Amino acid sequence: MRRLLTAVLTICMQAVPILVGMATDSQAAQIEAYVDANFRGRHVVFKREQPDLRGTGFDRDISSVIVSEGLWLLCSEPRYRGNCLWFAYDVRDFRAVGFNDKVRSLRPESGELFRGDWYGTPTPPSSALVLFDSQNYGGHWRAIGNSITDTSDFHPRIVAGSAVVTNTIWRLCSEQNFHGRCLVVTASVPDLQSIFALPIASIQQVQK
Repeated sequence: MRRLLTAVLTICMQAVPILVGMATDSQAAQIEAYVDANFRGRHVVFKREQPDLRGTGFDRDISSVIVSEGLWLLCSEPRYRGNCLWFAYDVRDFRAVGFNDKVRSLRPESGELFRGDWYGTPTPPSSALVLFDSQNYGGHWRAIGNSITDTSDFHPRIVAGSAVVTNTIWRLCSEQNFHGRCLVVTASVPDLQSIFALPIASIQQVQK
């Protein structure tokens, strides 16, 4: 029980989905991928989805990216399978998030970033991972403050529809102790179910 109290900072009921900001236009999205950290080495600009990077010269060879526009999903297997990374800003070194030289597919994502309107409820700490039951930041939400190696004590099991991350990085995994299929979250995720429709068995704070 003590572990649950320290890990779960707050749980709040929302009657209606939380409003969000302007939708991201996936058609305008652009990402520049580099084979070396710190935006060095060979690079390429992607403006549309790449379900399979084999044959592009960048399969499992991306170490840093510059995001000019949009939300992006990068995955360790073709066609957005395997472990994935969700983000909306530049990443200087993928080693910091355990994703160096692993990318095999990537795509821009249509969706909306959460704009921080909590409708008068206490605002979670900026370092927290906030998980919502429904897509687009609706339904019940809970704020996670620390890594959890085993969420089996939670009832019901955590199956999130969307997530909010502000100033930190979190890893959600399908098995205990941060194993199984994992999603690294560095930005708001309006539709978690489309890429991670699994019960969350462990949660790791990668970067504070």
